[in-house]
Amino acid sequence: MAVVCPFKGYIYSDKVSIGEVVAPPYDVINEEMQERLYHLSPYNVVRLILGKTFPEDDEKNNRYTRAAKYLAEWKQKGILKQLPEERFFAYHQRFNIEGKSFIRKAVVGRIKLEEPGKGSVIPHEKTLSAPKKDRFLLFTHTKMNLSPVFGIALDEGDFFKAIEEASLELLFKFTDEDGVEHEFFLVSKEATESIQSSLTNKKILIADGHHRYETAIAYQKERMKSNPNHTGEEPYNFVMMAIVSSKDPGLVVLPIHRVIKNFNNEKLANSFSKIKEEFQEVGEVFPKDILSINEKLKHLGKRHFAVYSQQEGFTFKIEDNTDELDVVLLHRKVFQDIMGITEEEIREKLKIEYFKSIREAVKLIEQGTAQAVFSYVPPTVEEIARYSLQGRIMPQKSTYFYPKFFSGLVLYSLE
Repeated sequence: MAVVCPFKGYIYSDKVSIGEVVAPPYDVINEEMQERLYHLSPYNVVRLILGKTFPEDDEKNNRYTRAAKYLAEWKQKGILKQLPEERFFAYHQRFNIEGKSFIRKAVVGRIKLEEPGKGSVIPHEKTLSAPKKDRFLLFTHTKMNLSPVFGIALDEGDFFKAIEEASLELLFKFTDEDGVEHEFFLVSKEATESIQSSLTNKKILIADGHHRYETAIAYQKERMKSNPNHTGEEPYNFVMMAIVSSKDPGLVVLPIHRVIKNFNNEKLANSFSKIKEEFQEVGEVFPKDILSINEKLKHLGKRHFAVYSQQEGFTFKIEDNTDELDVVLLHRKVFQDIMGITEEEIREKLKIEYFKSIREAVKLIEQGTAQAVFSYVPPTVEEIARYSLQGRIMPQKSTYFYPKFFSGLVLYSLE
């Protein structure tokens, strides 16, 4: 069963403005955004989660050692302070999509680590080796969880009710550059027991942060080896997690667009011809339509896909009566069977890149630095849960739960 506990979190003090020190998760920060965050404040959490690298970096001076140094300095200066009591936190995000308003509510706590898929914690995506190596080095040097894993409690409604009824004290509030409103609260001690008990028998689906979760397990194993008095209750046996109820109406899933790169143009044209032969072509996709392709595919429904290149664009339908997810069909029947892209080329991102923004993806096509972009109808939370509970794993970057949880609102010490 899931063991979810409160913890003595580290938070920013009132010596800084919260909107200037938080950041999106590391995996969505590009160089331009990194530079912008660096200039916002000398205490921005980007220096911890994704510090700059320099040509002269070596084993003794690098982004990981600097992150540890910043942490120590910020604690000493009182920029970061540790709360005196173990508490849960509540994280609310208000946002708009296609003219509709949503609010998503999470509880932030620490969950006891277990091998994913062998107990209460269920993975749904494949992971890549490079991000895990990077995060492990960060864990090792900082001995901190700097960003929460995103979990979804497969809920009958009691957990969502516990969140709704919890008494909260506002800690931070800010609006990000995408217009998402973030509110971060301290949960009352009285609500702790009801939240814990509502999670006891729940399965927790990892929605985002698979790499961080697997890294936390690797780090736990390392610490166990070096601790002859290991009990299983040390802080390193847990990982910080923001948990949302599967009943939350603000739980939104968006697609992640697949951009084809390093692909021969003649081979791409042949692949397009085979797609049209193999599957039902539904219609054309013109340059003026591509930026609204999500809405078009949503209207067409499941089993519909879109592809766009400098030469042509079209939508197509894969007839399939199995319970397979659309993104899995796209990878198997198009990328592998027709285009001949191997598992290794997918895993190591040699032929495919992933973009949450269709605008960014199309920009690469127009610049000629990539050859095509594929889009699909994203799975629902219910479909992801069903699929994952069967022990089946989706391709990496299959889902985009919007919006992202920001880093820097609370840190969890592994010491």
